[in-house]
Amino acid sequence: MAPGVCMIQAATALLRLQQPSEGECSFANEPLIPYFWDKRCPDDGHSLGCLADGVHPQCRFCGAGDFESVHCPASWCEFDNPPHLPYYWDSECSLGKVGCLADGKSTQCRFCGEYPYDGTVACPHDSRDVITPADTCEFDNDPVTPHFWDATCADGMLGCKADGKHLGCRFCGEGAYTEVACPPSLCTFPPES
Repeated sequence: MAPGVCMIQAATALLRLQQPSEGECSFANEPLIPYFWDKRCPDDGHSLGCLADGVHPQCRFCGAGDFESVHCPASWCEFDNPPHLPYYWDSECSLGKVGCLADGKSTQCRFCGEYPYDGTVACPHDSRDVITPADTCEFDNDPVTPHFWDATCADGMLGCKADGKHLGCRFCGEGAYTEVACPPSLCTFPPES
């Protein structure tokens, strides 16, 4: 192969290494505000937090400062075992707040929307900001009886099919279901003052 061709191939490879791949932000200086790649950002970058790096319209700031209302991705939560409750990334979470530290690792990872968080922590309005596991209870009207997802449920077991739709949805801890122990993850504590 001619020496000139090798030089062109090497230069092309070097350029590819220096350019960020599709879906990556490229900052001259790493910002203090969290950011992520958001395909929902318009191509002109005219939406809150978009065009964060000044180069890519889909590079978006989230969760802090002027961008606090932009939810960071729920995929930032790191569960060892995927939960059966909806969750999202809430930059306003702090230790002791209801639903925060849902994954046991990140304070900002927060449970929402289903018992015991249905009356206290609403999920974000945009469903794209929430991860809702497939195995969840679906009540037409939220019950006052505690419930959880129990993968060991079988037909006829006490409390199973609590929502009338899903066998794994189970009542626990109260009334006729006192003998069914609620899992510790259903415990909530008031925030520390």
